[in-house]
Amino acid sequence: MNRPSRPTVPQPVSAWLQAHPQLAHALPAPDEEWTVREQDMIGDSAHGVLREHGGVRKVGETRCKDGNGAVAVWQVTEAVAAFVEHNVTEPSLTPCGHTGVVNLGDTYTCQTETCDARFDRETALEVLKS
Repeated sequence: MNRPSRPTVPQPVSAWLQAHPQLAHALPAPDEEWTVREQDMIGDSAHGVLREHGGVRKVGETRCKDGNGAVAVWQVTEAVAAFVEHNVTEPSLTPCGHTGVVNLGDTYTCQTETCDARFDRETALEVLKS
């Protein structure tokens, strides 16, 4: 009996995708073209991992908005999109839309340092269970 193969990507790519599930699920679709500047949520080091190990491919160049030079145009590979779909669980979001729960003693917050949101223990437990 032939079983469909599970999508595979190089280990550094799979490790990054699983360590950053919110970003993995926010990656552009494989048919979308983008520049690193347009996808600033990815960041240079993450883009480097994806680029070095074939998680994204360069599909062209476009002129910089200021007219000085060109920037690369990229696409996420089908393998990465399939890997995320089948292997990366979408993170549970806190009421403020971020991930992670931090206990502040009598209240809770998310793991985003710049966020001031606070929520109660019951809400924290709901986030952790889902």
